[in-house]
This record gives sequence, structure tokens and C-alpha cells, in this order.
Amino acid sequence: MEWSQLWVPAASGILGAVLTQGAMLWRDHWVARKDRKYWALRLALVFERFAIACAYQREDASLFVQSKGAVGSPHVELPALGDLPVEADWKGLDHELVAMVLNFPLELEVMKHGARSLWEVVDEDVVAKHCDEQAGEKGLQAIRIADALRKHYRLAQVGLSLEWDFRESLQNERAA
Repeated sequence: MEWSQLWVPAASGILGAVLTQGAMLWRDHWVARKDRKYWALRLALVFERFAIACAYQREDASLFVQSKGAVGSPHVELPALGDLPVEADWKGLDHELVAMVLNFPLELEVMKHGARSLWEVVDEDVVAKHCDEQAGEKGLQAIRIADALRKHYRLAQVGLSLEWDFRESLQNERAA
């Protein structure tokens, strides 16, 4: 056999192998991208739920103060953060965002311990005011984390049909 006769089958084999590998890499890239978007969405929703709980808690505490105890209730604990998905591919997500996500529960726990220790030295009204301020701060931080996840992974903003904007409520309550 001459070289000219082997060239066409050899080139066809190499080209076929390159195209097959390229198609597999392209598919893996798109599957991984979809997975990252899915985990980012799940995480963003956990933080948005927490922010909404903080906003409701602050609204309820505000009603309690304004009505002199007739409506609402004082809150002496911060809302609970929902469980972060343990099965998430943490290594595949943006490392700065993962750091923000994973640091948040620790920061929240430190704040909760601080509120519990206040009980030993001050009365319930002071603890309730402290928890109200902390709920506003952590609620806004949770919104920033959710927004960063949505922006980085190009996810649509949450479209809730609430009568009030929980983001604005947290910010307004914080400013008051």
C-alpha cells in the first residue's frame, strides 16, 4: 500500500476522534453549566426565603411597638435559615460566592448566640430591639448573596406577587 492510500483513512480516523471528543467536551460543558445554574437558583431561594422571614419578623415587631402590644409580637430570636443543599457541587460554583454562602450560617449563629447572651444582662425589650436590628442586617445580607448568585449565573429575579416589596421593607425598616 502506498502512503497516498493510507492518508485518507488515517485522516478520517483522526478527524472522527477529534470531533467525537469535541462533542463530548461540549456536552459536558453544557451539562455542568446547567447544574451550576440549578444549584445557584436553589441557594438563591434559600437566602430569599430567609430575607422574607426577616422582613415579616421586622414588620410584626414594628406592629407590636406601634400598637403598644395590641397587634404583632416582639421577637427575641432571629429567623432560621433553611438548609443549604448538601448534595450541591460546591467545587463547581464560583469560589467567592461559595465563601459568602458558607460563611453566612456561621455569622448567623454568632449573632444568635449574642442575642441569647443579652438575656442575662438586659430585659426582653432590649433583646427584641437588638434582634430586630440584626434581622434587618442579616436580611439585607441574605438579599445581597441571593442577588450575587442570580447575577453571576444570569438567573431571573424572583417574581413574587406580594402586596409589599420585602427588599424595600427591610431597607426602610433599617433606615428607621
